[in-house]
Amino acid sequence: EEEEEEEDERLRVIYFLSEKNEFPEVRNFVQEQVDRYSLNIQTHCTDFVSGLTSCIDEEQKKIDASASSPSANKKTVHLGFVLGTRKGDPNCGDQRYFEPSSTWLPPFMRINPILDWDYGQIWRFLLWSGLEYPSLYDNGYTSLGGMHDSWRNPHLKKPDDSYFPAHMLSDWSLERAGRSKRQRSSVDCELEAGADDQRLGSEIKTAGLIVVGNEILKGMTPDTNTPFAMALLKQNGVALKRVSLISDKEDDIVDEIRRQVSACDVVITSGGLGPTHDDVTLYAVARALGQRMVQNPDLISLIREKKKRRRLAEASQQADRSAATSSTAAPTPTQKMKEGGGGAQNPGKK
Repeated sequence: EEEEEEEDERLRVIYFLSEKNEFPEVRNFVQEQVDRYSLNIQTHCTDFVSGLTSCIDEEQKKIDASASSPSANKKTVHLGFVLGTRKGDPNCGDQRYFEPSSTWLPPFMRINPILDWDYGQIWRFLLWSGLEYPSLYDNGYTSLGGMHDSWRNPHLKKPDDSYFPAHMLSDWSLERAGRSKRQRSSVDCELEAGADDQRLGSEIKTAGLIVVGNEILKGMTPDTNTPFAMALLKQNGVALKRVSLISDKEDDIVDEIRRQVSACDVVITSGGLGPTHDDVTLYAVARALGQRMVQNPDLISLIREKKKRRRLAEASQQADRSAATSSTAAPTPTQKMKEGGGGAQNPGKK
C-alpha cells in the first residue's frame, strides 16, 4: 500500500510512443528523464485521441471503484493536462492559458503555461537553466515529430553539409521548416489525406494567402486575387492572417509555404499554375509538404472535355466566318484581270 501511495504522488507524464517512427534519441531521452526525476510515466502506443480517452477512462474507473456504494452519486472525472503548446503551433488557434479541449477530443482542460513564449525564449531558457534536451537539436533539428515527418532544418545547413544547432536559427518563423513528410525519390506529389481532415472545416479560423507572379511584382499585372480572397474569407468567418506576394522562384515559394503552414490553419496559393517553364507553384507545394505529384484522372477528364468543347466552338465559329466571307467578299483587281485574260507582264520574266 505504501509503494502504491508513493507512486500516486509522483509527477505523472503521458508519453505517446510511435514504435515505428519514434527517433531512438527521443526514446532514450524520455527514459533518462523518467529515471532522473522518478516520473510516473504512462506510455500509449496509439494516437493522441485514443491515448487521452484511455487515460481519462482509467481515472473514471478509479473514481467509480472508490465510491462508498454502487448506488452513491457518481462523480465525473475532471482532468487537466499541462502542454507545451505555443502560439504559432499548428492548430493552436486562439487558445488561452486554460482552454477546454476541442469537440473532437475527450473532455479535459488544456493548461498552456508557455503559450506566449517564442522560439528564441524557449532556447534562452534551456541554455540558461542547463536543462537537458534531445541531442537531435544539436544536429540541425528545430522541431521534432517522428522519423517519418521530421528532418534537419535546411536553414541551418553549413557549406560543408553539416548543420548548426537549433538555437542558432536566426529566423524563428522557420522553426518548422523541417517538418513534413520526408521527400521521396520522385519529384512528383501525391496529396495524402490526414486523419484529421473531417474536423478541418469546423476548426479553420485563420488563413494565409500566397500570391505568386513576377508580372505582379513588376507592375505589369494588378493583383485582383487578394481583395477577392479577403472578401470571400471574411464572409465565411475566416481571418486572413498573412498575405505574401512573391516571385516565381521555387525556393522562395517553398520557404513561404512552410512559414505560413506553421502559422495558419489553411494556406491558399494563387498564380504559377500554368503550363510554362516559370509555373512552378505545384512543384513548390510538393517540396514544402514533402509529397509527390501524380495525375488526377478526374481533373484530366475535366480538362480534356473542356478542350473538346472549345475546339468544337472554335471550329463552328471558323465555319461561320468562312461562310460569311465567301458570300460578301468582292473580287480583287488581280482577280478581275485574270478573269478578263489581261494584265501587265513582268519584264524580268519570260
